[in-house]
Amino acid sequence: MIKTVFLDRDGVINVHIPKGYVTKIDELSILPGVGAAIKRLNEAGIQVAIISNQQGVAKGLMTSEALTEVDEEMRKRLWNEDKAEITRSYYCVHHRDDGCECRKPKGGQLRNAARDLSIDLAESIFIGDSPTDIQAGRDGKVGQCALVLSGATKSFVRGKWHSEPDSVHRDLTAAIDWVLFENL
Repeated sequence: MIKTVFLDRDGVINVHIPKGYVTKIDELSILPGVGAAIKRLNEAGIQVAIISNQQGVAKGLMTSEALTEVDEEMRKRLWNEDKAEITRSYYCVHHRDDGCECRKPKGGQLRNAARDLSIDLAESIFIGDSPTDIQAGRDGKVGQCALVLSGATKSFVRGKWHSEPDSVHRDLTAAIDWVLFENL
């Protein structure tokens, strides 16, 4: 039984900015249908946690405080518009060259969430929009990984990635249909 769904943020929840970062609240644009999809998970008793790399902090493009403000605004909009709830957000703010364990494609953020929230990762699903999301899910020993084509990745061909998703969907709404109808 699936008890937790992990979501990448940029390209899954909000509009992905190619080669850029959401550095302030007015740059945050929630993708259509996301709040309703998350609410469906909440109503099914499945908690939702965010797992996201945000190296814009390490690059000096935004502060940790600005990242917190964006996260709080995202949560507020999801709640106010759809009564959708995020249990907790995990962000890696390190630079890709820092070699930390919390930066995807490593599964450190997932292991931290498992410890903090008493989650069995094998009974969880990770939904992301890039190869690093899928690799992080595999490294973190998440039960299943799904790819959405609403962000950094616009198409997928089997056999081309080191770690492949269990399923591929056009967006989060379709991925949540898969979670609820094929995994419960």
